[in-house]
Amino acid sequence: MKKYLVVFMVCLAIAVSGITMKASAADDDAKKLKKKTEQKKDKEDKKEKKEKKEKKDKKEKEEKADKKEKKSKKDEDKEEKADKKDKKAKKDKDDHKEDKSDKKKKDKKDKDDDKEAKADKKEKKTKKDKDDEEKDDSKSDKKEKKDKKIKDVRHSKTADEKELGKDDKGRMIYEGPRGGQYYYTDHGTKVYLKEDDKK
Repeated sequence: MKKYLVVFMVCLAIAVSGITMKASAADDDAKKLKKKTEQKKDKEDKKEKKEKKEKKDKKEKEEKADKKEKKSKKDEDKEEKADKKDKKAKKDKDDHKEDKSDKKKKDKKDKDDDKEAKADKKEKKTKKDKDDEEKDDSKSDKKEKKDKKIKDVRHSKTADEKELGKDDKGRMIYEGPRGGQYYYTDHGTKVYLKEDDKK
């Protein structure tokens, strides 16, 4: 029986060592594949970087050439503008002399027109002021009537009630003997205030 057990253990050891060998070989293959793919990626990245650098260099050269051309065009444009300004200045001087005489005539006419317009405005303002005063008087009368229409509550104060004052809606707030706060509706029913609404 010991012999069989020894043989079985030897076979088992051989099988386990074979499995581990295969696993380690598979791991080695996987590592080699990873290295190869990493090397390929590195090569591709290097190529892309070189291409990008070359493109940037070409763009920079083209931009420099364009800038030089633009500068020469700007210089020519400046010279042309200077010539045009000189011509305009001469024309402006001549036109300015003519404009002065025309302005004097126009100013006299404008002053006369302004005087007439001011007189018309004064007349209109006095009429408007009168109308506005009448409207204001009628509005104030309406407000007074509304103020008089405040409803009185059908309630007479008892001995154990304290008046605390009025709330935002104009209702009289009372405090009972045990500290509860409430108000009366138009119909005379008592409505207690929540804790948040208390004064």
